[in-house]
Amino acid sequence: MLTKRVFTLAEVLVTLCIIGVIAAMTIPGLKKDAEMREYVAGCKKAYSVASQVISRAEMNNGSFKRWMFKDADRDSIQRVYDYISPYFNITKTCAIDTDGCWSQTKVLGTKSFSWASKTYCPGAETIAFKTVDGMNWCIDGASGNDGNRGVNYGTSLTFYVDVNGDKKPNQFG
Repeated sequence: MLTKRVFTLAEVLVTLCIIGVIAAMTIPGLKKDAEMREYVAGCKKAYSVASQVISRAEMNNGSFKRWMFKDADRDSIQRVYDYISPYFNITKTCAIDTDGCWSQTKVLGTKSFSWASKTYCPGAETIAFKTVDGMNWCIDGASGNDGNRGVNYGTSLTFYVDVNGDKKPNQFG
């Protein structure tokens, strides 16, 4: 007589449970790695875009050092925005220190919000905007003293970028 060997229901269920446990342990790690690669790629893209925009703006408006950028000055930040905005694919611009282009952001590793009283971009006298690729951008400056007249002219322009836009986790770091 011919007998066929088959798996019992218990053996199949034990096998499925083992596969389920292994999947439950590995899938979250794979998902986190994929998200991290996405953030890194977004940061590289943002850096590349910002570099190209500044280069193009300097070609048409002279060196950044000649833009007379003064940190925490509405006219200065507006002038810088006017110089660089034609080179971004902007879908929405938020006026200086207004809501709508930057999500409330947590500090990495804490539950507290940075700049909790507002949902606009960090810094003083900043302009935020959204681009076609879904990134949220904000421009601000860092000041330095010219040593002669006591006037603080910006020595650098700061770009804050949320590479995934309004989607979570919205935290610095």
